Amino acid sequence: MRAGVLYWNGLTEMTRSHSMKKNRPKLKAVAVSADRLFWIAVFALVAAVLAAAVMSVRHIWAITLPGCGQLGGCEWAVAGPYSKIFGFPVAFLGLGYFVGSLLYLLLTRSGYPDRLSIWVVRIGALGSLVFIGIMLSHGQICVWCAATHVGNLIFWSISEKLARS
Repeated sequence: MRAGVLYWNGLTEMTRSHSMKKNRPKLKAVAVSADRLFWIAVFALVAAVLAAAVMSVRHIWAITLPGCGQLGGCEWAVAGPYSKIFGFPVAFLGLGYFVGSLLYLLLTRSGYPDRLSIWVVRIGALGSLVFIGIMLSHGQICVWCAATHVGNLIFWSISEKLARS
């Protein structure tokens, strides 16, 4: 397993007086293990899979989703102009991407990420940013879509940290 990522833990003061410098607490580096980052990435992908699955089910059956009202962002995400790519629901594509990413992460745990997978994850993160931008620019916030994209962006940021360690 690769080395973890370092974060800073400690307090800093806003003043620069000489007497305060003597009593300043020391900053300590706290290592976040690669194992912990791995499990956070798994959790983020599981959340993304569940949210994408909910939206996929919504495409198949006309169910009312928790957190989504009539004519809200979820309805717009399912029936709006950006809900399909070449006639195929985006939720299905996302679900496939997240399930595939989760399986790949679990199967290649010690060697993750490799050069190809980090670029696939970067493209996926770019897709999430585009869809977040679309939701915000149209004022149509879908909570299930947002949960999917947040999970994907967490997965991407952890993948970048693991790639650099």
